[in-house]
Amino acid sequence: MISRHLAPHRVCAFAAPTYLARHGIPRHPDELVGHTCVNFRFQSSGQVLRWPFRIGDRVVDIVPNAWIVTDVSDAVAAILVTGAGIGVSPTYLAATHVERGDLIPVLHDYAVDRHAITALWPESRRGNPNVRAFLTFLGEIFQTPAPWDVTVANRGAGISSGILGASAEPHGGEGPPPPVDQFGVEGPVNPLP
Repeated sequence: MISRHLAPHRVCAFAAPTYLARHGIPRHPDELVGHTCVNFRFQSSGQVLRWPFRIGDRVVDIVPNAWIVTDVSDAVAAILVTGAGIGVSPTYLAATHVERGDLIPVLHDYAVDRHAITALWPESRRGNPNVRAFLTFLGEIFQTPAPWDVTVANRGAGISSGILGASAEPHGGEGPPPPVDQFGVEGPVNPLP
């Protein structure tokens, strides 16, 4: 088999601006204990995702006490967009939500490259023009650095340096945050019946 490294498979924590406005932005993985978390469960093993964070020169895995667990990666991001909590997602899945402002990377300085996204093909197909064309196509999609990682890093840098808009800062400035209902809409909070 022949392989070509295409891009890192980077994972990072994300949350919706509405969640962060209500609950604050964690600055260290230890602060996740006080937050509502959404996690992923592997269908093949039933194991929940251990959240990796680079702290100093080592990677530390934690298993948060999650109130929602799903076995679909896209569902984690969709749940987070609603303001339901903080969760870990691959950057390639979350970047579109980050571009739209629906998600914000948190703890970005602790993000980890888990694996590599790699193209594999048999040695016998080395000279095949279709394989070469497909590899060229993959090279155009998987640029270095990966565009989704650039999107997440740029927004994550805003969190690290504190240059976010007031809506994503803890409590949005002075005084308590405005009430937000279960759908992330500001105004009087109406609990579910």
